[in-house]
Amino acid sequence: MGLPRVDEAAEVIEEVFENLVDQFSDPFTFYRELIQNAMDAGSNQVEVSCVYDEKVQRVCVTVADSGEGMSEKIIEEQLTKLFSSTKEHDLTKIGKFGIGFVSIFAIQPECVVLDTGRDGNYWRVVFPGSTQYFLYRLEAPVEGTSIRLFKRLPAVGWPEFLQRSEDTIRYWCGYSETQVCFNGRLLNLQLAVESPCSVEVSGPGTRAVIGMSAEGLPEFGMYNHGLTLKQGREALLPGLTFRIKSNYLEHTLTRDNVIVDKHYHKAMAILNRAAEHDLVEAFAARVDALQGQLPERLEELEMLMQSATNWLSHRPKLLNKLAIRPLLPTHHHGLVSLRELKSKGFLEGALYYDLVSGVVTEALARENVPVLWGQASAEIIRLYCPRSVYKANHVVACPQPLEKSQLPQGWERVASSMREYLRLGEHRLNGIQLADFDYNGSCVQGLACLAEPKPGQATRLFHRGVWRNLSFYPGRLLLNHRHSLVMQALSKHQEHPEICAYALSKAALLQDGLPQDMESKMLKRCWS
Repeated sequence: MGLPRVDEAAEVIEEVFENLVDQFSDPFTFYRELIQNAMDAGSNQVEVSCVYDEKVQRVCVTVADSGEGMSEKIIEEQLTKLFSSTKEHDLTKIGKFGIGFVSIFAIQPECVVLDTGRDGNYWRVVFPGSTQYFLYRLEAPVEGTSIRLFKRLPAVGWPEFLQRSEDTIRYWCGYSETQVCFNGRLLNLQLAVESPCSVEVSGPGTRAVIGMSAEGLPEFGMYNHGLTLKQGREALLPGLTFRIKSNYLEHTLTRDNVIVDKHYHKAMAILNRAAEHDLVEAFAARVDALQGQLPERLEELEMLMQSATNWLSHRPKLLNKLAIRPLLPTHHHGLVSLRELKSKGFLEGALYYDLVSGVVTEALARENVPVLWGQASAEIIRLYCPRSVYKANHVVACPQPLEKSQLPQGWERVASSMREYLRLGEHRLNGIQLADFDYNGSCVQGLACLAEPKPGQATRLFHRGVWRNLSFYPGRLLLNHRHSLVMQALSKHQEHPEICAYALSKAALLQDGLPQDMESKMLKRCWS
């Protein structure tokens, strides 16, 4: 058995020791420090176990590695000497400050036992809970370093201790390049982000994954050899979520942040290049793949476009650069570019999107007007083009004219009289037709009539008034044959065709407001 070794300046050392222990606001972060030391020792795996002895109400934590171990000189000159470290200028070592081992005392253990060895000599160091320690020579070989911590703990506190242990290791060491096991379970995570579109990139001593995010405060993580330097939710790169491992990133003395220096900016430059090059190509490929699988994968497209909108809203130069690329999926035009949509929107006076293909999207396609898939795609358009963007089925109508065989007997006489009534208001018409307004996806079931500028052409409802659509072309007036007013008028068309025509004409004119003296002219003609 060895003898206690007491520093000559015991009081000073004890004070420094207490100050160092106090800096660890979360005592469970000793796991991070011990695993970090194991990695710096070259260990490719770290086994952590946490067991509880109910009889003596004591928890035993073991952290064992397969690293290079320590010699007696290292124990004397580094492990037991505060602030003594050989890592100051070595970028492959992240325990820069040489105080990691001290963190174990923040948990207030009864005793700490460390077994290690090197060059055929093996040692046990026992710390009875303070700066005092005992050094023993061991006969049995020891691989790497094994640290055991013993702590009194009431049984009621054991479940929380166990959970906090696992949570702490997972947080600080989840992306470690060294395998980390806790009570036999591997805790390592793949370097990945939650994103509908992400890419993996690399640079000197650096590997990262970056993806688009629709969240205002996207998740991020920064790691050195996989140990967490900083992670959380913050708009470091607005619209982007990322995780980056870099040998150049370093933590602050308090271990709760990253040092912002030239190495930090170098790492961020790698991410920014990826955001404007690699991610663009991945996005284009993703959209192209989804285009051919719609509407089955519309939900995925919506998530992708929501994230892309957030990403591009913070990079207007990139948005302009992408404007000529066919990147937006449409119902019947394949992929189209922002520039093409802007041109179409200028001519149309609006842009359209919809969630389903149908009568309206097909009618617009015949007029060479593209309709975007999904609402989220429309958000990207708003970033680039100031035109109004509508859901097609809400502002465009395509009533289906009835076949001749479906028309009531004597309909032509009513239609002819209606044309005469409407001419009194100088409304030009090529025809009046009964139509079915109740097609699949219709938004006009409740309307009595609509104007059709040209046969087969869809009617834009965002233009104010029925008759505005006929101001340039003498189109057709379509009457909803299932509307209660139309049905009631038609029920009298054989006995009183003029009254039927008068009632239907007045209903049509009332859509825009009856012109002055118009009703008296119509009544005069009706009674004549």
